[in-house]
Amino acid sequence: MLDYVRKHYPESLIAENVKTLTHKLPDGRTHADFLVEELNKLGYLVHVGLRDASDSGLPEKRPRWYGSDFLRYGYSDTFMC
Repeated sequence: MLDYVRKHYPESLIAENVKTLTHKLPDGRTHADFLVEELNKLGYLVHVGLRDASDSGLPEKRPRWYGSDFLRYGYSDTFMC
């Protein structure tokens, strides 16, 4: 994902992954922390959260990690996970 963002520099993006992205690594950070740090370095403001598919009315319980990312110059705080 980071390679794509560095190459195309979209104004906004939404990332989704399994919740294990939030498990701790040996250095105390998570993969999610790393992604947020790298996107911040590229000028993105990132909102993250864990959501379950059943929260949206889907008939399955499946927690997922979501991130909504906006370039700072086009930032809007009206869309958040």
